[in-house]
Amino acid sequence: MKKEIFITFLILTSEFIFAQSDLIQTTLYLKNKSKLIGNLKSINNGVYELQLKDSEIIMQIPQSEVKRIVQNESYKFRTQAPYEFREKGFYNITSLKVNSGNNIYDQTSFGYGVETVTGYMINKYLGVGVGVGYDYYGEESYKAVIPVFTEARGYLLGKEKAYFYSIAGGYSWGLKDESYSITSAPGGWMFHPALGIRFGAKKHFNTSIDLGVRLQKARWIHEPQNDWLKSSEKQYFYKRFVIRIGIQL
Repeated sequence: MKKEIFITFLILTSEFIFAQSDLIQTTLYLKNKSKLIGNLKSINNGVYELQLKDSEIIMQIPQSEVKRIVQNESYKFRTQAPYEFREKGFYNITSLKVNSGNNIYDQTSFGYGVETVTGYMINKYLGVGVGVGYDYYGEESYKAVIPVFTEARGYLLGKEKAYFYSIAGGYSWGLKDESYSITSAPGGWMFHPALGIRFGAKKHFNTSIDLGVRLQKARWIHEPQNDWLKSSEKQYFYKRFVIRIGIQL
């Protein structure tokens, strides 16, 4: 009985002193040689209620199983952020990306790009949007295109860390380059499926990373300045692995 009165006094005192944000850390040493650490909430009918450290879990431990109790100095009690991700409504995702694949010489080539997508989530599992970007596929200046596309995306599993899919398709226009005598760049179609992970469940500024495959048709027309040279057309079919890192607003 004296032990219960003493512990109750400690609880009331700690709640008064550390009511703002700090809590007294309590360690319960059990008779089975294990220990539990957290915030001692109350004692009712010989049962300790202990909120485990850095957790929302509250355990009930009979006093008969407790060997001794130690209370240490205060500490910050971390709580789990609320789930506020907008499963329905408008969204915007801006991504930086790198791509890799074999070029026409069967050598590994690297590129980079950026894109932004704005759309509407119908529900957690399906959203549709439109986007625009810039993709550079290699060392030569004419291996850059401007894609305009539509996408579908959805979140399949998880909350704070959610797994998602995205499927994009559209058309990319090439960039002219007079230094290469490129007077026309009709471009070609584009298709990009991907799987990824979203980190965070806030209303704004969640980050994501995904891995996908970019299939891109493109062509450029060369018009030589010399009259005795004929115009020519170069066609490419890029097949690249793409990693994107995005921020969702």
